[in-house]
Amino acid sequence: MIAGDELERVDQEICDRYPYPLVATYDRAQFQAPDPVEAHEYLLDLFEVTLKYCATIALAQYFHDHTGDARINAELAEIQRPSLGHWNGWLRDILGLYRRSGRAMAIPELDSFYRMRHQGAVLAATQSLSSAMAAMGYRAGAGDATSVTTQQFFDLLIGYRNRLAHGARPSPHDRAIAAGLLAPALRELYLHMSALAEYRLVYVRSVTLEFDPQGAHRYRHVVTHLTGQSPRAAPNPVLLADAYPDKQLYLLDRASEFRPLLSVHPFLIFAHCGSCNREQTFLLNMSDANSQDYIGYQCTHHFSPTEYLDYMQRLLTELGVPLATAPLQVSESAQRNGGSASLDVEAAPLPPPPPPPEPVLAPEPRSARSPAPPPAPSPGAASRRTRWAWLVAVAAGLVVLVVVVAVLLGRSPSPGPAQPSHAPSLAPVAADLSGLRQQYRQAAGRRNAATSVWVSQVDSLLQQGADTPSNESGYDSTYAEAIQAFDNALLTMPFPGAMSSDVHGLTNADAALIGDLRSAGQGLTTSQFTGDEARAQSAINNLQNDLGLAPSTPFVQPT
Repeated sequence: MIAGDELERVDQEICDRYPYPLVATYDRAQFQAPDPVEAHEYLLDLFEVTLKYCATIALAQYFHDHTGDARINAELAEIQRPSLGHWNGWLRDILGLYRRSGRAMAIPELDSFYRMRHQGAVLAATQSLSSAMAAMGYRAGAGDATSVTTQQFFDLLIGYRNRLAHGARPSPHDRAIAAGLLAPALRELYLHMSALAEYRLVYVRSVTLEFDPQGAHRYRHVVTHLTGQSPRAAPNPVLLADAYPDKQLYLLDRASEFRPLLSVHPFLIFAHCGSCNREQTFLLNMSDANSQDYIGYQCTHHFSPTEYLDYMQRLLTELGVPLATAPLQVSESAQRNGGSASLDVEAAPLPPPPPPPEPVLAPEPRSARSPAPPPAPSPGAASRRTRWAWLVAVAAGLVVLVVVVAVLLGRSPSPGPAQPSHAPSLAPVAADLSGLRQQYRQAAGRRNAATSVWVSQVDSLLQQGADTPSNESGYDSTYAEAIQAFDNALLTMPFPGAMSSDVHGLTNADAALIGDLRSAGQGLTTSQFTGDEARAQSAINNLQNDLGLAPSTPFVQPT
């Protein structure tokens, strides 16, 4: 354990000497959280960026050496949609490959850190979180009684993160307790990463050729140092006999003033963040043949460049990594709002259920489910299964809203020539509303059936302990397609013009939820999910306020 009087010194050393993407996220997690619940989310982000930074070093070495191991190449095919488990697997397997083969690594301290045994706060956090996860139905080893390795700690936190993303809902009190364990554990872990911090991170902004008066040439490198709490441009260019490719991040030799050891491009990049209006570091989030998405953990913003696609494809092709043929189709606007992938396919038709009674409601919850109170607006505190409750709420809100609109409109006289006051002409309107109701019943019934099937599928995975992103992705994709099909059908229905903008507002909110389903487990932060939930709930409440209805809340909360 780090003694109380040493905390300030340790934090200062970390903030002064460590790489900027780690320092900025460390500062956010340890010092900027407004409350313990939010700190819980920030600390998990800190774990993610730490794991990915270490894995990026291993990947850079692997690609630099053109190692070409068949097993690792097969795993790298998952770079299209990598989960935390994939990042940890690449780190573990590349380090193991170099260790078994006796190959030298540019940064040998990485393997030592990954296998390092910890006691103190890291061990305490591991043991306590292991007990908490056992209560969630997760069986994980916590090492022996006296120490735990970095790898074991990473494995446990990945399992914990996945549990939160796939149904576990610890209370605010439990999250605060977990934050109280994670904060000192990650501080202690960072203290043991000091050897890695000696390999400074720099960005080569530009390279030009210069000649001295004697005609000898040297290459002028304009660089930015990414050490400490903010990027810092070097006051003078670096003159070298050899030219290093520009617009890339490098790790420098610890024993030299300026000798790049490894380029970490294009897994870690340095670019202008439009949301921050400043340059930030971004870690690869997903990559396919047509698009890429990066996330800056220190600011939580996404960046979707196109200039690195060919470089990435060349790296993978040279190693013989099997490339996926189906693009992710991540739209630029979706990426800016959390990396959500858009849908360009029509939903596969589902067997139509019997027409639901009026009013149309979401499927009845099973006996194991119980009503939940309206969630408090606590940004960043919602779990993945809370998001599913919002999805059900949105579906139900749509159903109730349109049925009530239909009923209200059915009581109004039809437009057209005035009729005698004793005999208003309502027959044409009644016929139109009847057709609208029937169209809506069919579409809502298919969506409700899809919701019921999806909840049952995810619950089954949870009960089996098999709720991994890869296992759930097919269910998520099918459910997203069903929601999209519902929205497509909604937009073809003959709603009165006065309601069109509100219907479009709901379908736009649905689009964000569809993106969340398509992007689950790919680096999306809780705060981004929370924003989508808030926008969807606001759209529902605005429409229901127009109709004189009370704000809607989820009526079932998955367990």
